[in-house]
Amino acid sequence: MVFKAALTLLSLAASATLSNAVNFGATGYVDVAVYGGTPDGKAAGILYGVPNQVAYDPNTAPSFPDSLATDAGITYVRTGGAQTPYPGWGMQANRGNYQGYEKRFASSLENYRSARRWGAKVVLLPHDIWGGDAYADLQKGEWPCDNGDCSEYGRFLDRLIADLKSNSMVEGLAIDIWNEPDGYGFWPRSQDQFHQMYSFSFNKFRSAFPTSSGVLLQGPATEQPPGANNGWWQAHGAYLQKNPSVIPDVYSYHALIGRYAADCGNDPVTMQQDFDALRGKYGLPIRPVQINEFAYKDEQTPGYYAWFISRLERVGVSGLRANWGSRVGLHNDLARLLLPSSDGKSWSKLGEWHVAQYYRKTQTGKITLAGAAGSKCFDLYVTQDRSAGRVNILAGVRGQEGPYPINVKNVRNMPQFANLNALRATIKEIPFNNLGAVSAPTILQNAASVPIDGNGWVNFNLTLKLDSAYTIDLFA
Repeated sequence: MVFKAALTLLSLAASATLSNAVNFGATGYVDVAVYGGTPDGKAAGILYGVPNQVAYDPNTAPSFPDSLATDAGITYVRTGGAQTPYPGWGMQANRGNYQGYEKRFASSLENYRSARRWGAKVVLLPHDIWGGDAYADLQKGEWPCDNGDCSEYGRFLDRLIADLKSNSMVEGLAIDIWNEPDGYGFWPRSQDQFHQMYSFSFNKFRSAFPTSSGVLLQGPATEQPPGANNGWWQAHGAYLQKNPSVIPDVYSYHALIGRYAADCGNDPVTMQQDFDALRGKYGLPIRPVQINEFAYKDEQTPGYYAWFISRLERVGVSGLRANWGSRVGLHNDLARLLLPSSDGKSWSKLGEWHVAQYYRKTQTGKITLAGAAGSKCFDLYVTQDRSAGRVNILAGVRGQEGPYPINVKNVRNMPQFANLNALRATIKEIPFNNLGAVSAPTILQNAASVPIDGNGWVNFNLTLKLDSAYTIDLFA
């Protein structure tokens, strides 16, 4: 059975307004008899976070162990040389001095090579190479297509395209046309000027990288997610409807509302429903979606990360962790999966690194039907390996604590469990530790026997702590 189709059977009730450390009484469930898709790490991307020499200039960048990224199973790296010590092309004081561009491109290239070595794909950010990051002088810099003139931005794109090709920076590449054009910090111009720049850029990139090249063009990568009351998105939908030749290969937006969003908000499931409604309203084609920045800084805890993973997987949307660092701190911790040492030359693992490792390295086999009844603030992501005879459950809540039961049904559908009256279960907590190092998850129950009831179910009564994630490994 196709997993995505199975998910339509789920019914998640609306929750009350979120407050910190409450319990909305949800019950998790798993059906071992319903499984389908192969895990591919949709939610294991990061925004920046990869050490590179340019980011550390004039000092020497530390040697970064590849294993810290590969063991966390990073699938996407989004990069563009932001907040390095060099202004980009459009922010240079003297026209014709392109050292800043060259440095920012070099930073991007080093990140690209690291990511590809790890088996990850890359999302390139031309706006950062241009110099339009949050640290730009918004008034003094030149912005693409100012006064209706795109010629200078065209020269920039021609150089960027040539450098991408000459450095073999094409395989596994996607390009976000711009970042957060609905926010003043990254686009202090009108939406009309954005649309002029967007189409100009899209056509340049598509001419250089036809669909057969494998390079994906993404957009609009907005700060705010789509919605019926979002005027910016409504105008953008109408623009794409009138200009179908520039509809992106991948639609993109961000999920950064924060811990105290009402009704368990900042929810990728709700956002995807809103986007589908907008897409249908304007007759736009179904294409992949990427939330290429998710989790405000107060949502970067193991419990929230596990919840985001479950929600992104539920709607089949790829996701990249947001990065709230600055300067070197934007480039040195895999988007806060790691804790750099005081001298910046070594790293400790944070709780979320262990969530990523479990998600990418333990949860293999087939994705299994799972969810929660009673509240969308609690969710599960579950896999099963039918050759090894194991079920692996990742559980997370959004800003809550207390008892959250999990019922696993049809366990005897697993061939290795067919004739058993009990299974073994290992339960672990992955703590937040207030952004302190977490050497390993805490074992709460180690291979303990759990009975299979008369209905063929195994039942767990977990008590979840605020900001912790939990794993359950079920085996014969």
